[in-house]
Amino acid sequence: SIQAKTLCQIFQEYIADARKSIDIEVKKDTVYSYERTYDILKDFMKLTYKRSDFALQELNLSFIEKFNVYLRSNLKHKKNTAVKHLRCLMRVVNVAVANRHLSFDPFLNFKAQREICERVFLTEEELRVLINKDFRIKRLERVRDLFVFCCFTGLSYSDVKTLTPEHFETDANGRTWIKKKRVKTGVLFRVPLLPIPKLILEKYRGGDKLLPVVDLSSTD
Repeated sequence: SIQAKTLCQIFQEYIADARKSIDIEVKKDTVYSYERTYDILKDFMKLTYKRSDFALQELNLSFIEKFNVYLRSNLKHKKNTAVKHLRCLMRVVNVAVANRHLSFDPFLNFKAQREICERVFLTEEELRVLINKDFRIKRLERVRDLFVFCCFTGLSYSDVKTLTPEHFETDANGRTWIKKKRVKTGVLFRVPLLPIPKLILEKYRGGDKLLPVVDLSSTD
């Protein structure tokens, strides 16, 4: 039999279960994404329907389409950002269907397709200008340093965020390398530590982290 539950209830339960699995099956940033989607969803229901919650059986295609419009129009999200939130909602709803809290899939006739974006690469001159730029705001300076480090190493944000001293090794010729598994794919990579990223590491030596990465789940 179908067990009566509300949208907020299943979302809260999903997030609670995900928090228990952090660093086991789920990454902390992934949980943050669901928490952010849930907060946006509550604001959407309050503004659009003047309600704080919905029974699962009330969900339909119209609700999803209006949520999509809210993301794109009210919040001014680009298509791929909106799709990210829609997929979070879709995942929670699919779990509800699998657990027999919902007798149908309201996403059945809705397509949440990301659009392919053309990557724009910095020129050597643009990168040089960025490296030499003086920032009055320290936060922007840290963001710049992290970005430049990624440019010269090929590491992603999640790879840099999990970088530790154990990931550095020196070969017989005295050259330092970064050796680490990719966070998203688990593939092992090995890249040389070039002079500019080495200077950035030395700049932040003695801090709590190797580099000034920002924890997306932090409210600070």
